[in-house]
Amino acid sequence: MAPEPTKVTPEQLGTLADELAGAGKALDDSLGMNSDPAMWIAADLYKEYFGPATQVAEVYAAMARKLPDYVHSASGKLNHGAEVFRTGATGFAERDDQHGRTMQQAAPR
Repeated sequence: MAPEPTKVTPEQLGTLADELAGAGKALDDSLGMNSDPAMWIAADLYKEYFGPATQVAEVYAAMARKLPDYVHSASGKLNHGAEVFRTGATGFAERDDQHGRTMQQAAPR
């Protein structure tokens, strides 16, 4: 029998988002890149330390809320991020609303 997924509180999610956003931004700055590393850091670390990727979208959405000027920058980040999530291994897709902030779980493949 598989263990139950770890339950993560909104407070923990916010703390994780803060930490991941900071780590992602530092990596981006050092490499001169846009915020893609922050997204991958969020997805990979969440899966590794917090169980199944059932809330990766929430982590990324929390990061986006905390860093709107950074994450939603002129690089077309949201559209690119949506494509990465649709084609990546996370199983999540981003629904790009007018503000580009809503993510939802994709249908099973």
